[in-house]
Amino acid sequence: MFGSLTLGNLHSKSKICLTQFLSLDKPLNLKCKSGVIDDLEYFGIVPYDQNQNKSSSFGNDFCGKRDEKINECSQSINGLYELYNQQCKGKKQCSINFNSLIDSNLNVTPKKCFNKFSYFYLQSECTLSHDTMMQNKNLSLIILFIGMLMATIYSI
Repeated sequence: MFGSLTLGNLHSKSKICLTQFLSLDKPLNLKCKSGVIDDLEYFGIVPYDQNQNKSSSFGNDFCGKRDEKINECSQSINGLYELYNQQCKGKKQCSINFNSLIDSNLNVTPKKCFNKFSYFYLQSECTLSHDTMMQNKNLSLIILFIGMLMATIYSI
């Protein structure tokens, strides 16, 4: 009866995905609902495709591994890992201003990368501390025990 209950997934990690148009010169605010900000997984600039009237073939909410188009535009971002690790990693929330890291004068970067509809994206993780995971595990065990007790009482 309780074979489908498992303690394997205690939600030790969750994803944060933020996007912002390059034309907005304001910091991105990262915040974990639970846990602390962990490693920066993906980031980049998604170019605006005038022919498709959207930001590339990814739509306007892409947040993942780069392809060639995004790689081409993301070459102009310098020092994001260092800034991220200093200002965000290990904290519950932070603000990071990526605009100061973008060099739009690079000869290798096409103009489409810096259109006002192109956007910057960032994906990272929130990770629970070991203590919080142990508390969740204990709570799950208590809930499981109460459920089994109730099932036993009602089956008598």
